[in-house]
Amino acid sequence: MMRSFLKWTWIEIKLFCREPLAVFFSLLLPLLLFFLFGTLARVEYLNNMVPSLVGMIVATNGLITLPVQVATYREKQILRRFSATPMHPYIVLLGEMITMLAMTLLGFVLLLLVAKFGYDITVAGNIISLMGACCLSTIAFLSLGFIVGGLFTTARTTQIMGMVAFYPMLFLCGTTIPLEAIGEPVRSYIEFLPLTHVVTLHSGIWFGDSWNQHIKEICILLGTSGASFLISAKTFRWE
Repeated sequence: MMRSFLKWTWIEIKLFCREPLAVFFSLLLPLLLFFLFGTLARVEYLNNMVPSLVGMIVATNGLITLPVQVATYREKQILRRFSATPMHPYIVLLGEMITMLAMTLLGFVLLLLVAKFGYDITVAGNIISLMGACCLSTIAFLSLGFIVGGLFTTARTTQIMGMVAFYPMLFLCGTTIPLEAIGEPVRSYIEFLPLTHVVTLHSGIWFGDSWNQHIKEICILLGTSGASFLISAKTFRWE
């Protein structure tokens, strides 16, 4: 079973790399935005921007890339066919999840390398802690992605609904506009959006905070993961 899982995960990684849109939005777009602002803004602003762009990668893979892929498998009856083989469809979904996690971490590492060697930006926090925060955030959004991918019939509808969830958070949760620049009335509402806590957690650890200083964000992301996986287990449709 483990051999089948590893082989399928490797296939998923290759399929991801062959999908131009997935590669562009997950890996290339954050780098292009970073380079763009690098020509326009001061280094201090770029230092604040890296954690925000990581949040964008997390949300893109969780709310758009994963749900569309899952819906495509169901629409083409791939999940149903796997149910007739020794490899359970859950292995397919787990392989997809590991692939999304790996691609998110890759996007994060690429940003770190560009920030370090392109703009001499030094991370004040611990790299291992940052990777852990990235994993926690990604799992939370992938769990939300399974809800989106499991509810709708076609990949096209799933993509639209993923974008409906993605774009408000993109502009309200600190990935494009700094949280400090958002007015207080709106701030009270965006506290209910998980991407706000992803950006807050990454920003804090990026600048040297400890995990103990972000217990609130950690609990919210863990709660999001647990609740979303429970909901998706009840609502997910295999056919």
